Amino acid sequence: MSVAVVGPNGDVAAFGNYAGTNDVFSTPLSGIKQHAATVWYAKGCNMSDLDGSGIEAAVSIATQADVTVAVMGLDQSQEHETGTRTQLALPGLQLELLEQLRTAAHKLVVVIVSGSAVELGWAKQYADAVLWAGYGGEEAGSALAAVLFGTAQPSGRLPFSTYASVHQLPPFGHMQMDEPPGRTYRYLTQAPAFPFGYGLAYDAAFEYSNLTSSTPIGEFRRCSAVNLSVSIQ
Repeated sequence: MSVAVVGPNGDVAAFGNYAGTNDVFSTPLSGIKQHAATVWYAKGCNMSDLDGSGIEAAVSIATQADVTVAVMGLDQSQEHETGTRTQLALPGLQLELLEQLRTAAHKLVVVIVSGSAVELGWAKQYADAVLWAGYGGEEAGSALAAVLFGTAQPSGRLPFSTYASVHQLPPFGHMQMDEPPGRTYRYLTQAPAFPFGYGLAYDAAFEYSNLTSSTPIGEFRRCSAVNLSVSIQ
């Protein structure tokens, strides 16, 4: 199998901001090289600027590869405690890169590296598969490759809803959670791109049933103990 690895996070170890560094680490590119016989790499674009000079090289290797893995998303220049994001969309030219890759690639897998929700309304139009990776630390590249190549079973679930667009959120200064269209998975009245708790596996369909609570739903009290149980098949 031949794989093209592209994107601003393709050869980056995503440590996050509450972490030290390690001299030994894996990136998505190095992890994929452990599994695929032929791997090409082209960054394509930077994280957030408008320099499109690398897109042609990324599209070129995508036309040659059996599978293209586009590692997109955010980094600590885009999300951190001393600043606020002004949009949910992928920054810079990342979306333009994905549009061109969709035309060129035989199969396009998009990996989102981020610590918060990214607008993913485009995902079902452009991507054959989408994987949210978060900031995985020193062995994130090896773990990502294991999931992509099926030597590890993906079992994680989204810790937040990913919105189809920023228009699904009320104005930032309006903090009433249930103000239409609503905030978070509890109050959003529109369909998100992918809901809180969403996740797939390769060879199994998960079914959840028989949710019971020692306290009726809606009657929880702050600092009180609640026992929950659920059947998973």
